[in-house]
Amino acid sequence: FLFQKPGPMQLLGAAGAGRDWPEGRGIFHNESKTVLCWCNEEDQCRIIAMENGGDVKGVFGRFCALSDSIKAAAEANGKTL
Repeated sequence: FLFQKPGPMQLLGAAGAGRDWPEGRGIFHNESKTVLCWCNEEDQCRIIAMENGGDVKGVFGRFCALSDSIKAAAEANGKTL
């Protein structure tokens, strides 16, 4: 339900964004679902960190930790960011 193939009359479908649907797409999250990464939907990578309450520092820390982990994994596979 989160990843719906774009139709040919939609902008993404007309641009060819759905030609390899759904391979290479996914959502990865921590156990408590307070930080997640959407891969290859509209953006190449969308990181979302959230939490009820006002702990902005904690949310930002999770965002940075996931961002750093993605970078480290890419670099370990020979990619540079």
